[in-house]
Amino acid sequence: MRKRGWLPINNMTPSTQTTQAAFDQAYWLAQPPAVQALESIADFATRLAKAMQLATQGYTIDAPIMAWGWDPYLVMTQRQQYGYKWVPSALMAPVTMAPGVNLPGAIAYNANNPPPGAIMVSVNLADYPPFTPPVAPAPVVPAVSLVGIAEVAGYFQAIGNTLQNGSKLTDGAQYSDPSGRGNFIYHQSASPFAPNGMVQWFTQSPATS
Repeated sequence: MRKRGWLPINNMTPSTQTTQAAFDQAYWLAQPPAVQALESIADFATRLAKAMQLATQGYTIDAPIMAWGWDPYLVMTQRQQYGYKWVPSALMAPVTMAPGVNLPGAIAYNANNPPPGAIMVSVNLADYPPFTPPVAPAPVVPAVSLVGIAEVAGYFQAIGNTLQNGSKLTDGAQYSDPSGRGNFIYHQSASPFAPNGMVQWFTQSPATS
């Protein structure tokens, strides 16, 4: 069945029909989910309005295919037949001069210089890989400061000596407090009175005192 408003291409063979079905499927699967949803909207006015809304949100919308419901393979094939290498997306200025036409004072179509946001003309399935959503960056886990509360002037409680990367501070090591309190020096001393046999504390580094 022919899509709305589009003329069938002459001499369509059964093998071309199979290519058409494969291309149409690949074309839609290459789009972001919000754009893919346009294919299932049967009502023309609703589909047009939704497509234009997506365009204003920054999605690349191919108006004849995505907004008007024309067949992707037939549209792309006929564009190729007319010499187009790219076409403007929705909301872009239309092409004013067909490929190969040159008139004095007119801006000729430049096949090798598509403007930003233009749509590539191709029926090569390799140009339509399935859409892959961007990978969200791993959440940044804030470092927990090992410097506790100030116990007496210049002395701070040590909350262990294990850094975020798993390494351990040794006696006399410099430590930069991730909470922004400056640089400290880590101390430890054996003590039979400590629960784990070791006393740990920090003093403010003289460089930042």
